[in-house]
Parts: sequence; C-alpha cells; structure tokens
Amino acid sequence: DSAVDRAHARGLKVIAMPTYSPNWTRADTRTTDKSPPDDLNQYAQFAEAAVRRYGSNSTITKYRNNPVLHWELWNEPNLRCFWQDPSNQKPEWVNTGGGCLNPLGYGPSVGKYTELLELPYPRMKLADPNAFVMVGGLAVPIDISPRDFVAGIYYVHFATPEYASKPVPFDGVAVHVYSSGSHPLTYQSWNAFVQVDDVRRVMESISPAEGQKPIWGTEASYSTVCSSSYKVCDIAEPTSDGKQPQSTLL
Repeated sequence: DSAVDRAHARGLKVIAMPTYSPNWTRADTRTTDKSPPDDLNQYAQFAEAAVRRYGSNSTITKYRNNPVLHWELWNEPNLRCFWQDPSNQKPEWVNTGGGCLNPLGYGPSVGKYTELLELPYPRMKLADPNAFVMVGGLAVPIDISPRDFVAGIYYVHFATPEYASKPVPFDGVAVHVYSSGSHPLTYQSWNAFVQVDDVRRVMESISPAEGQKPIWGTEASYSTVCSSSYKVCDIAEPTSDGKQPQSTLL
C-alpha cells in the first residue's frame, strides 16, 4: 500500500509488476526467487488479489478512485538472469549473464512463462475489466530475442488445446529498449530498441487485432559507457551525457 500511496501522492501512475517467487513457493531450496513457483496457481491467485485491491473495483475508496490499471507479469522472462526454469539448464549459465545469481544454470522457458500468463490473465480481467495486462518487459536479446519470445507465446497458446479457444493472454507487450552501447537505430543482435519492429511484425502476422495491441517501452537507456557483463557492445558508439537525452526522443 505504501508504494502505491507514495506514487499517487506525487501524481504518478503505477505500472505494477507481480514478479519473482518467495522461498515458500519452491520446494528446491537451491533455486532463487527468479525461478517460477512450483504451483503457478499461487502466482495467479496473488495477481488476482492485487488487481482486486488496487484496481477499478477495489473496495478501498482511494484505490477505486485512482486505480492501478497497468500490469506487467514478471520481469525480463527471456533472460536467464530473471527466469530460471529447471526445464532449461546449461552448465555455462551458472552465475553468468548480467551478474546475477544463478547457481544451477537454469534459463528461460517460453512454455512455462506462457503458462504463467494463461493462468492469471482471465482472473485479472474478471476482477477488473479495465486492467491492461502486459507480457513482462522483454530485454536485450541475449538468450531468447523479444521477437522469438513473443512468437513462442503465440505458438504455445494456439498449440495447446486448453488455451487455444481462449483469448490471447495479454493486452500488450512490454519491451526494455536498451541499445546496450550502440546507437538506438543501429541494428545489432543485442540492440533491443531497434528490434521492436520485429516484435510488431510477429504480432501482425497473427491477426489484425493482435497487430493493433500496444508495445510499451517500460525501461530504456542509451549507455554513456561501453561496458556489459554480457560481453556485447559496439565500442565505437557509446553516447555522451549531452546526447543521451536526445536519444530518448527517438
């Protein structure tokens, strides 16, 4: 409550992010909070409860009058640093990728993440039809690119009989549009900013309605230094402090 209250007191709108898993939701004590909970229904219950508390239909007047409407489900699920699924394990991923703690070398799984979307989405929309639910901010394309991750979500959705007859479980896609040391408009494999168009093309290929769904840039930067724990950077192109604000206008 205090975080939402402080934001509202400053005239800010909140993008809420139900993300990561408490220790008690994972039987394997070796995993980190970046591994999904063993029972994704627990995550769905939490997300629904949060929408009921802070959304348009809240029983609390101050939240009903100034509701939280925008929701990102998880953070950077296309990266091994932030989605560590036992179904995808590589020894070389142990404690690598963004300087994160990853003791078992687990990595991203489109299938498991799609399940995480499918379960809470209808419950959140039932709790508040005005809720705008986004795919959790997709990051620099190191492990799975934003394009391939979104394409994978669609594939799993339509290929799974229990999901295929239901609405696609998101209203928009959040992308973290870091250019990672390159000019934002320079196409590099690690530049998420310039690959937003790839995500749009995937969405348009599904249907006109999917193609109209918004893509939100919910994190962004154009680095003033060429430094990356992922070992990807165009050394020639870091920006200066003076030019950095200009890139925001892009």
